[in-house]
Amino acid sequence: MTGIPFFTRFKRYTPSQEVFDELSSCVVTKTDADTELRAVRCYIDCDKIFTKSFLHAVEEEIKTAYDLRIVELCPHYPGELFSEEYIPELWQELKHRKLITNGFVDYDSITYDKEENLCKIAINYDGRDMLESSGIKETLVSIIKDEFDIGVKVELSDGRACLDENSRYKIETEAKYRRMIEENLLKMEAAPIFQSSGSVVDKSKSIEGIIEDEKIIDLGENKVKTGYLTVDLTDPKPVINEIRKNQNLIPISAIKERSRNFCVFGQVYQYDFKENRDGTKFNLTIGITDKRCSISARISVLKEVMPEPKKAISVGDIILIDGSATRDKDRNGNLLDISVRASALAKAKIVYRKDKSPKKRVELHLHTKMSTLDALISPEEVVDIAKEWGFPAIAVTDHGNVQAFPIIAKQAEKKGQKVIFLGAKNDFAQ
Repeated sequence: MTGIPFFTRFKRYTPSQEVFDELSSCVVTKTDADTELRAVRCYIDCDKIFTKSFLHAVEEEIKTAYDLRIVELCPHYPGELFSEEYIPELWQELKHRKLITNGFVDYDSITYDKEENLCKIAINYDGRDMLESSGIKETLVSIIKDEFDIGVKVELSDGRACLDENSRYKIETEAKYRRMIEENLLKMEAAPIFQSSGSVVDKSKSIEGIIEDEKIIDLGENKVKTGYLTVDLTDPKPVINEIRKNQNLIPISAIKERSRNFCVFGQVYQYDFKENRDGTKFNLTIGITDKRCSISARISVLKEVMPEPKKAISVGDIILIDGSATRDKDRNGNLLDISVRASALAKAKIVYRKDKSPKKRVELHLHTKMSTLDALISPEEVVDIAKEWGFPAIAVTDHGNVQAFPIIAKQAEKKGQKVIFLGAKNDFAQ
């Protein structure tokens, strides 16, 4: 096999001994990278079969190690290793790609005739017709071709034939409604991550150009950006102690276990404080994010220095943290995530994008973080930004609820911003 050894390609990835032993013989033959999506696809030659769950777990670990959004490991095996026992792994791959949804459609049985080079899959829940029309059979043929470089025919059959009449009627009744939901899910989820090999690849940058992209962007006039957060460091206000001058400013993504004497900034998304045992100090825990990476910081402060910690820091504040990285253990001796042991805190100002359009519009479709997994902005921020951008009015249409309305009403009155109420985005099923 020719190519780059797997762990030479992913130098920053520190696997367990078991994973290292399994993958040490694999080589990376090709790498596709998309800098905008922070996505990497690697083609690897393997001399033995790996389960899909194993490869997907490694993908997740590499994503964490390199702060990537998408990692795909595409294995290639010798053709003689293909067997009937491997076909359920291909089914798991279909589920991983969201081409089949757990709990709706599955197989009853799988057989492989090596002489005819034919794979037969019996489908339950009356799902054969739906899978046929969605192109699952062609996808399976394509995956086998990509992984083993052999052409295998795939045939889907109806698993209902082995059921008695009563069981079949029950499944058919349930499947009637499952099928409607599944067909809609397939339409929404079947879009591939990559359109085709190379079609979304930025040839100007290699994988190293993505995974090493850890820097603070200087925008001038004391404005800096990291992740998706831009802040103004012109006049930071001390909260606890003084930030050291000329301190090394780094992004959250660059913090490693042995990082020392740095300054990092982010927006507070979580804040907690407790008295110490003798009642002389407050122990503060602050979670910050740059909207791409997050980290937790801890600091202790005398009560006489900060008598009212609840008023000192709030969720949404931009905090500068001077400190060093640490990694503690829990009561069982297990290592916890990397955090920052802070020595000083200061507040800075967030810099929002500007709406430079001379003609302002009225936003009629807008979600807040009250729409679960659908938005990150708070109701208060929506009103503040609309006012700053000069929008005549806005209409918040959260997904399936109107929980933001009381918050928005209060903030709109405070800021003098017009808000169109009685809006929501709802889904209906027949």
